Amino acid sequence: MHRPRMLLVAAVAATAAVTGLAGIGAATALAAAGPNGLIAYSSWNDQLEYDIYVVDPAQPEVAPIRLTTDGAYNGNPDWSPDGSKIAFDGWAGFGGPRIQVMDTDPATDDQTVLTAPAGGYGDFGPAWSPNGTRIAFVSSRTDGVSEDWGYEIYVMDATGEVGPLVDATRLTTDPFDPETGRSIDDSQVTWSPDGSRLAFVSTGRGLDPDACDLWVMDSADSDSDGFGDHLHQLTFDESYNCDLFEDITPQWSPNSGLIAFTSVRSGNFDIWLVNANDPTDLRNVTATAGQNEDQPSWSPDGTQVIFRSGASGQYELYSLPVPPPTAASSAGQPAATATASPPTQLTTDGLSKQHGDWGAQPGALRGTAALWVSKLGRGRVSANKIDCGRDCASTYVQGRSVTLTAAPAPGFRFKRWTGACSGTQRTCTVRMDGAKMVTATFVRR
Repeated sequence: MHRPRMLLVAAVAATAAVTGLAGIGAATALAAAGPNGLIAYSSWNDQLEYDIYVVDPAQPEVAPIRLTTDGAYNGNPDWSPDGSKIAFDGWAGFGGPRIQVMDTDPATDDQTVLTAPAGGYGDFGPAWSPNGTRIAFVSSRTDGVSEDWGYEIYVMDATGEVGPLVDATRLTTDPFDPETGRSIDDSQVTWSPDGSRLAFVSTGRGLDPDACDLWVMDSADSDSDGFGDHLHQLTFDESYNCDLFEDITPQWSPNSGLIAFTSVRSGNFDIWLVNANDPTDLRNVTATAGQNEDQPSWSPDGTQVIFRSGASGQYELYSLPVPPPTAASSAGQPAATATASPPTQLTTDGLSKQHGDWGAQPGALRGTAALWVSKLGRGRVSANKIDCGRDCASTYVQGRSVTLTAAPAPGFRFKRWTGACSGTQRTCTVRMDGAKMVTATFVRR
């Protein structure tokens, strides 16, 4: 049976070397410039349970909040443009991943499965269109005729599919060679800021069957040839074959033609930028000799590139400003490697992370704001619409005041509030003039 090599490409999430960033160590987390939205990511524990969390990089003292709790593999979170929902792929008892959407208010416990593939390995890698009406994703679903389980790009309405193959438009349709059991695989899709184009990784397309490069096409197939219109190659890296991860994990800037991606063209895993409108404009963001960074994304305002590094011994999230074009790239040559400035460490809890996505503030719908509560130690935190530990977040009308009450469990005492609350009193009032995060700490008597 054909098993696409994209699975190996995706494994970069777990295989990049853990090395240090000079001068960083265990730096205190700071918010990068730009809107202070929340970062969603997937993390795993010692039992290899993968769940999705959110963290506020502006409040490093506040513990991350866990959004999924089923212990099944949940990954690739992607914020909706208004910050009200997160799309992700999760197994949740299925034989393979499905595209799902959850409300970012865990108090509603609102999770919806959007896709139902017929055959194949499943659907994964969702990417929300900039206007919030469509979701692009990757699927190995079969057509019911051939045995081709290769990965292809699909787009559907954000409300989901009607059935296994209904209302999901296929935008790549590549041939399958039954003799070799191979086909071209397309994966890791990302939208242009205006929603008119898609960038993605294509494996085996072009002159080299082992090539793994970035391609761009329109997000519509107006001539019905099975591909998005104006398909063309964007990066050309023949220094490694795709099994060793050439140009992968693209993420399009929210407000420019720049696409961040992971590449080993420098000899290490580095974060690079390529201009979708000028492929000769290549920039190395990290340029850390002998060290490795991967899985880029962007700050909401497009001024920062965020990525993953094992500098602290676990995979934490970092950011760097977008580097300007170099003289070499302006002259039509690949940008020379420059010494990168020290990155800002955004997370510090010591748990390995993957698939970071920095989204809009939760409660970004007009007139609302979200309150997130977490606990350290044993106890309960309650308020109107919140009962943590079961439901630890809710959305409130902006300007409203919410009073939180901490009740320690037997054998524990309440120690303090941190985040949007402070002090040692067991009650605390938060004014909801924006998204807020609060942590209650309980300790043994």
